[in-house]
Amino acid sequence: MPQPSETNPNQLRMVVITSLGLTPSTHQSLPLLLRPVYSYLLDQPHKDKLGVERLAFHCMGREWPSGVPEPAEDIMGSDWANREGLPKFGSFSNVLIVRPALLTDGECVADKLGHAGKKNPYRVGSEEISGYTVSRKDVAHFIAEDGLKNWEKYRNTIATIVY
Repeated sequence: MPQPSETNPNQLRMVVITSLGLTPSTHQSLPLLLRPVYSYLLDQPHKDKLGVERLAFHCMGREWPSGVPEPAEDIMGSDWANREGLPKFGSFSNVLIVRPALLTDGECVADKLGHAGKKNPYRVGSEEISGYTVSRKDVAHFIAEDGLKNWEKYRNTIATIVY
């Protein structure tokens, strides 16, 4: 459940999970062996996720990056930015976009390592970080144990998570 932000106690926090490899620059940062998988097998799901990111950017008040194509009309609808009920540009300032690598159903390695006093197995960085996979449970670990606890660090940013 979203939690109120310290900067605005009445506004909820929103965590949006999309995917690594959606934009041309992040696609180029993918390991070479995964690029065909992302280009062909994950093409349609990524079109939807790109639409989600476009809406998140709009709500956060961030300009859509140049060089990143707008999501197709069949994803967003025509004149989507003027749709009734859509928040105004920049009206929601508590968003974290999480871009995980290829998701697996593996266990939460971070929990195991944490009990042993070791560093998290995943890496979190800017949208240009590269890696093959990450488990869904480790993505949840990042959100709960780092993203939400260090909200001001991640607020209105993109965090890529990979092993």
